[in-house]
Amino acid sequence: MVRHFSIKGKLVPVDWVCNLLKAKMNDVVQNEQINRFLIDGFPRNMSNLEGWTTYGFTNDIVTLKFVLFFDCSLEECERRCLQREDRRTDDNIDIIQKRFRTYLNETLPVLQYYEQTGLLRRIDANKSQDEVFEEVKELFR
Repeated sequence: MVRHFSIKGKLVPVDWVCNLLKAKMNDVVQNEQINRFLIDGFPRNMSNLEGWTTYGFTNDIVTLKFVLFFDCSLEECERRCLQREDRRTDDNIDIIQKRFRTYLNETLPVLQYYEQTGLLRRIDANKSQDEVFEEVKELFR
């Protein structure tokens, strides 16, 4: 079902994402005795954030340490996407700019929310890969 939504270019309903995420996290905790997670790209919009809260991630399952934000200019994003060796089929100027607009409209309010809570950790991703990596390592120490 998730693949069906992806093929159609639609977002998977937030309750599905939250239930899948919760089930996988519980499974990993029980079977692998791992209780630390890095979740990439979620919550991506306010609906995701509401689901994150509604499905108990903020109290029952997760003690959120911080939200990591790689702050990068549109120009640098364009340059990197267009120059990477393993380019996606949708790596072109129009789609990259559309993704950036989506970020401004959908994701930025989530980041502002976490900034107000004091949980946002911002990395200047316009720097070199090595500099960014060093800053990220410091956050995880």
